[in-house]
Amino acid sequence: MSATVKGELTPGFNGSKWLLLVLFTVMLFFGPIGANATPTQNMVEEKLQQLETELALSDATKKTIKSKLQETARFLSEVEEQERAAQTFAKEAQAIPERIDLLQTELKTRQRQQNPLDQEDLSPLSQSDLQQRMIKVQAEQNSLLTEMREVENRLAQAQDRPQVIGQTQGTLATRLEQITATLSAQPDTPDLNLSTLSETWALEAERDAILAEQQALQQELLGHQSRVERLKARMALLEWQLREASSALKVLQEHISERRLATVQETQKTVTRKEQTLQNTHPLIKSLAARNTALSDMMTQMSQQLQKVEETTAEMTHKSLDLNDAFRSTQQKVELAGLTQALGQALLEERRRLPNTELIKANSLASQQTIAAAGLRQIQHEEERRALRNMADYINQLGSDVTPDTLASLRTELSNLAEQRLELLDKAIEIDQAYLKALSELDFAQREYVLKSEAFNEYLNERLLWVRSSSAINLAMVQHTPNQFFGLLNDFSQQSFQTQALNWVNTNSLYTLLLPVLLIAATQRTYYRRQMLRLGEPLQRLTTDQFIYTVEALFLTVVYCALWPAIFYLLGLGLSKTPEASDLSLAIADAFQRMAIAVFFIDFLCRSCLPNGLVATHFRWPKEAVESLRKDLLRFRRIFLPLLFFAFVVLGSEIISATGALQHVVVSLVLITFSWCATRLIRNPLGWQAIYLARTKKEPGSGTLKLLQTLFIGGPIFLIALSLSGYLYTSAALSLHILYTLMLNVSIFIVHQLILRWLVLTQRKLAFRNALERRNAARQKKADGVEETVTSEVLTEVEEPQVDLNALSQGSQELVKTLLVLTSAVGIWLIWRELLPAFGVFEDFSVWQYTETIDGEKQSKPVTLLDLALALAIFVITLLAAKRVPALVEFIFLQKVTFGTGSLYALRTLTGYFIVAVGTLTSLSTLGASWSQIQWLAAALSVGIGFGLQEIVANFISGLIILFERPIRVGDVVTVGDTDGIVTRIQIRATTIRNWEQKELLVPNKEFITSRLLNWTLSDQTNRLLIPIGIAYGSDVRKAMSIIANIAEAHPLVLSDPAPLVTFESFGDNALMIYLRAYVNGLDHRLPTLSDLHLEIYEQCNDAKIVIAFPQRDVHLDTSRPLEIQVRESSSATDLGKGSNKS
Repeated sequence: MSATVKGELTPGFNGSKWLLLVLFTVMLFFGPIGANATPTQNMVEEKLQQLETELALSDATKKTIKSKLQETARFLSEVEEQERAAQTFAKEAQAIPERIDLLQTELKTRQRQQNPLDQEDLSPLSQSDLQQRMIKVQAEQNSLLTEMREVENRLAQAQDRPQVIGQTQGTLATRLEQITATLSAQPDTPDLNLSTLSETWALEAERDAILAEQQALQQELLGHQSRVERLKARMALLEWQLREASSALKVLQEHISERRLATVQETQKTVTRKEQTLQNTHPLIKSLAARNTALSDMMTQMSQQLQKVEETTAEMTHKSLDLNDAFRSTQQKVELAGLTQALGQALLEERRRLPNTELIKANSLASQQTIAAAGLRQIQHEEERRALRNMADYINQLGSDVTPDTLASLRTELSNLAEQRLELLDKAIEIDQAYLKALSELDFAQREYVLKSEAFNEYLNERLLWVRSSSAINLAMVQHTPNQFFGLLNDFSQQSFQTQALNWVNTNSLYTLLLPVLLIAATQRTYYRRQMLRLGEPLQRLTTDQFIYTVEALFLTVVYCALWPAIFYLLGLGLSKTPEASDLSLAIADAFQRMAIAVFFIDFLCRSCLPNGLVATHFRWPKEAVESLRKDLLRFRRIFLPLLFFAFVVLGSEIISATGALQHVVVSLVLITFSWCATRLIRNPLGWQAIYLARTKKEPGSGTLKLLQTLFIGGPIFLIALSLSGYLYTSAALSLHILYTLMLNVSIFIVHQLILRWLVLTQRKLAFRNALERRNAARQKKADGVEETVTSEVLTEVEEPQVDLNALSQGSQELVKTLLVLTSAVGIWLIWRELLPAFGVFEDFSVWQYTETIDGEKQSKPVTLLDLALALAIFVITLLAAKRVPALVEFIFLQKVTFGTGSLYALRTLTGYFIVAVGTLTSLSTLGASWSQIQWLAAALSVGIGFGLQEIVANFISGLIILFERPIRVGDVVTVGDTDGIVTRIQIRATTIRNWEQKELLVPNKEFITSRLLNWTLSDQTNRLLIPIGIAYGSDVRKAMSIIANIAEAHPLVLSDPAPLVTFESFGDNALMIYLRAYVNGLDHRLPTLSDLHLEIYEQCNDAKIVIAFPQRDVHLDTSRPLEIQVRESSSATDLGKGSNKS
């Protein structure tokens, strides 16, 4: 029997042969387990006792030897445990086939027998007896469900057990080689000291434990397939038992529901007759009788609803079992046949049969609102029943509006009706409890059904992308394609559309009313154009331009473009719900629903590109370029969309023969058409290229155009090749998801343009408002008579930056781009999440192995292709996040705390560093990298840093110090050496300083930490001006000082605190030196203020006849004796004379 199991297992687990070979070789080399001089437990105990009496060894040595001996004892215990486990697995392998036979025999016996309840007469049983039996069956059903879940978990673990055993065997083999090498290197000396002996024993015991574990794993592997078969047989038996229990439960529920409904209906008739006999009595009696009738009617409705819920629960349980059978059958087919073409078609068929879980959730009878309403109704009934227990008070409360004598005369009849109502409430509460229980059971059954459907769908999605769904195209298929096409047309012409139209109208009355309204609205083109023209007129002037007009235009365009897609969707939805709809009709219905989003998207783009449309009028794109772009988009609407609709019909139809290539041809035509339309759009220099030039002031690069052309040509060619080679589903699925991704990105681009429109409009209005304020201020000053300083003050106000519009626009654009990138990422994930499980196949391809310590044990872990792709994705996301997320963090902090420019730059930079560090570590950990693997790299980097990279590291560390300590910040005015300028950027290696000539100087970060630095704006923006003024000797110094002080105090940019100071400090060689010290708020005001003060001081001193001194020299001649005068001829003249004489 073992040989049989082994033979069955070998094809399923390719590693078993080499594992047996390795084990056999090791056994030959070492001999049987325990045949070597391996110690026993008694020998270890003796050595431990000997160690206690050993006096020549130190305490540390004794501790080490004791640890090794205890480790030896532990390994010896493991040897015994693994030997027992191997024996257990061997015995199980012999007994499992008999157990499988017993399970299969019991299953066949149960399948041949009928359900006992189907033949049993349940009419003699009372309602309580039926309920007791139903409770017993429900308990049995719950027990079966619990056991099924346990078996499913064990089966799932058993499926992965061979891979786990293979990995464990590899780790054990590696460790065994290490032990063998260590033991071989030891000297073959009979007399070993206690320390060496303990180490040798520990290694030998570990070797025997590994060999025993390998033998146990091999025994487990030999019987693995038998255990899996036993679990599957047990699962099949449990499912059949669950079917029997569900069938019995259904029979009992039907009998109980029928009796309950009959009892309630009889009660309803009795209460109704009672009400009719009391029609001519007092209104109080008639009111209570009417309430009893209403309660009985409600009980009847609830009983009917309860019966419907119970039937739905039974149906859902039956569907869940069928789905479980189909899932298990599909798994078995995949295991046996692999991913073949025939299996691919079967998988597609199974996927078509899967239910729509979203519709199940939406149309559930056990919604949270229904459960809450039922619970509230039960509470109300219980409260009224508590009130009825005190009958006298209840009647007194009913008759509070009548006289006591009248109430006394009516008390008897009211008491009878109240007692009747109490009985009705008891039955109503019983129905409410049963209804709530049934809703809970239905909710549980639906959740189980939905979970199994989603698990089955995920299983199919993991495999459908990699399996051929049809034959590769060949000549025979091409020859049958015309017959296939005409056969489709013939089936289309033979459809009884008149009958189906009548069925559609009868089934979808609401849709029948909506369609004419939508058709009438869709034909109102004149109204749409008139409204768009009206909304575009106010945009011609800034004073009337409002963003609300753009929002209205967008809303109007969306509504108008959604009319035809809504018509298509309603047609498809109604057609899919029509009774007796054919396969072709259902395919057309699905095509109508799928086309809705594509028709809306293309139509929206075309409508937006009209002359008075959204992009030309509101986004202010060039009208000629927009018109050219619209012509390119019309190709998609006229050619691509009809072909796409036909492709949906062909791919969704089941009547097409598999011998033709119509599906391949249609998919190829759609891809070729899309590639042609997209390429024409990209190459058009008068379309989107002109728009790009107008918006960015630069032409798109040739590299970008070539990349786009390659993508829109090479991508469809690749998908066509997939389709023609038989991967039809793969090609269609990838094409559809790529199309949805393109539509998402274009939609996000439209949103981006909309937000930019709002930002630009806000910026223009702010600038216009500031200009108006400056003009009004100038007019006011002129009206007040301040004419001599109006021009200067107006110029000052114009130059003063009250709102930094450029910075506001740049920060807002960065934030908008970040949010839109995040939105795009989420949208792409939502689009592709259906196909993401398919990429789990790359997890089966191992690239390399790494060792990881788990719970103190080293285990070998593989790095797969999926890990590589995930690491690459994490790295790319890290780069994007490092570029975009800091702007978002800055925006969030600005809402809470006020930061300066330098602080914001430091926050952005450090956030980027943190994101890069975390992303890099996460990416490396995905590949199994840890400190033990990369410590050699760190050591090499340390050596490199010590020699060649010390300057780079010093600059990097200095950059971090600058960001944390902030001796300089972005925006500070500094002096470094001979260069003055503004700090514009602090990077990893260097800091950028822009001087007053707009030249940029890169300064290594280390210079700011180790050298002297002058920061003009470190702690205070206030800047002092020192102006020396020299006046001529003999001038009125006090008057000059007064004039200079008045000039400084009158200047608007000179601060009053600290106040300007004028001092007379020295007698110069040529002038009397007066110094003006004034303060301005910021270095930006320094030069303009200096120029204004110099000009005013010069003009007013001239007006006051105060001479601004300049250097003079007096020459004095001594006339006390005659002056000696000599006339000398220059040497050049003499030489000239000599030359002339010679000539």
